[in-house]
Amino acid sequence: MVLPGGRRCRSGATLVLLALPLCRVTAQQPPELPASVAFVSSGGHWEDGAHHGYYRLGVLHAAPGTTGPRLLIEWIEEDGSHLVVRESHGISVLGDPWVLTAPQITAGAHRTTATVSGSDPSSGRQAHWTISLGGPGRFGVSPVRSVQSK
Repeated sequence: MVLPGGRRCRSGATLVLLALPLCRVTAQQPPELPASVAFVSSGGHWEDGAHHGYYRLGVLHAAPGTTGPRLLIEWIEEDGSHLVVRESHGISVLGDPWVLTAPQITAGAHRTTATVSGSDPSSGRQAHWTISLGGPGRFGVSPVRSVQSK
């Protein structure tokens, strides 16, 4: 028996089992994220020659006062039957005092962008950053926008 997507399965020996394939069909899971990820969003589409895939952005937990990356950008390659992290970059420009929210990915006709919002708990200020996403390893981060106090 051939399932959608070209997967082959043995058919069952009885009439009841003929309706149910005897192989496991599982969804592809992207590679694991670090345990320090607070929020994750996936979407958009990138191409690089014959390679293609989607973006995955994760907001990382960071201890107060640290300067490590706060946002992880991954280019997930769809390589036939499995998914691979083609490239990964941490961005540290979104550091203290900001507490970040889940990235919002917007796929347009010619480019994909992601918006990350944040708030400063001590002052009540709110802001957002826009990240322009390209092929593996290519991205740009806009300066802080829409800074407001509560």
